[in-house]
Amino acid sequence: MNVSTDKLLAIKAFYLGHGIREHAEFKVNALKMIDSAINHLSEKEGLIAIKRLIFYKLIKCELLRFNDNGINCRHEAQELSKQASRLEIYKDYMTMVGSTDSKLHVDGFTNNIVIDESHKIKTVKRELARDIKWSYWHNGKKVYENIFWSDTSTGYERPLKALNIAVEELNDKQLQFLNDWSLKDIMIAHNINYH
Repeated sequence: MNVSTDKLLAIKAFYLGHGIREHAEFKVNALKMIDSAINHLSEKEGLIAIKRLIFYKLIKCELLRFNDNGINCRHEAQELSKQASRLEIYKDYMTMVGSTDSKLHVDGFTNNIVIDESHKIKTVKRELARDIKWSYWHNGKKVYENIFWSDTSTGYERPLKALNIAVEELNDKQLQFLNDWSLKDIMIAHNINYH
């Protein structure tokens, strides 16, 4: 299976937003960068600009996922997706969100409600630091880290499984994009200046 660029963008938006959210020290600066990219791309026209705009909106959606602003962000991304009906980035992102949300189950015998957290990605900071690594810019230096895709105990492969993608289907270039490209790298590649 050839993993499309659109699917890859949805995956990157999901994981990058998740990683930034879990590292609070990056959140404020990352939101400023993302808002700068959104403002820049809002002035552009064409399918590529809409695709990139959706991408940055989805990073923001994941970053704000458990915040009231996250719902508004999703609505905006959904509306943009309707403008470009061929794009499935939003749908793929929401599929990954659905696969990682906690589910409520009602026990019919005792009327107890149980939260099934088996769908969640680990969020404890120490676990995150051990199980997953991200690329970030800190004080002007790039910090390279990689995702441990093969460790199924972390839940980090769950979003890929939701899209019916196995890690083995990703080529080296795609894995490098997912593992090594920071938000700043992507903005530079999109010719978006942030100061």
